[in-house]
Amino acid sequence: MPLIVAKGLVKEFNNKKVKNRVIKGINLSIEQGEFIAITGESGSGKSTLLYLLSGLDKPTSGGVFYMGKNLALFNDREMAELRRNEISFIYQFYNLIPNLTIYENIILPKRIEKRLSLEDKRYLKELLDFAKIGHIADLRPNEVSGGEQQRAAFIRSVFTRPKIIFADEPTGNLDSASGERLIDLIKDINSTYKTAIVMVTHSKENAKAAQRELVLKDGVIYDEKRQ
Repeated sequence: MPLIVAKGLVKEFNNKKVKNRVIKGINLSIEQGEFIAITGESGSGKSTLLYLLSGLDKPTSGGVFYMGKNLALFNDREMAELRRNEISFIYQFYNLIPNLTIYENIILPKRIEKRLSLEDKRYLKELLDFAKIGHIADLRPNEVSGGEQQRAAFIRSVFTRPKIIFADEPTGNLDSASGERLIDLIKDINSTYKTAIVMVTHSKENAKAAQRELVLKDGVIYDEKRQ
């Protein structure tokens, strides 16, 4: 069974009684463990599609189905549980809490649930080593580089062992070298842990890291490329 299926996805925004249809009837299937890049010009609907697929926004018509279940039928508690345990999101900005250490920021989702097992601690050490940020774990965000902060934010999204991670321009706030290291990390996490990745990017180089590239134009999938 596909992890996520979008059927006839439409999203409209009303502006002064004028309907602006941003997503125009998209059909899409995302398999477990797949790495997909969504590309296209500004205004093509990339981020809107990402928010719809992740359940952060609701479609005007059509539906998004997670493991066969329509996200529109999930209540608030069910959506919160899904986001805690099975779906993660990483943004262009790091969204780390300034007065917490890198370690404390990463474990925060587990701490909120008041559960951090020995296995969690072992897994976290593995991820910190994997991302090469173990040496900054006790520092605060303002004491490390932007690239290290973004790698920490990404590891935080991986730490809950989600089935899928949605990434919205994750390298957009980084210099080229830090961006390349983050993309390498995302690719390695995808291949090692079989975590599905759906990444919006304007970078052709970043898109090459994915197994499949969806090119959006005027709210539709204009082209599809397999790497």
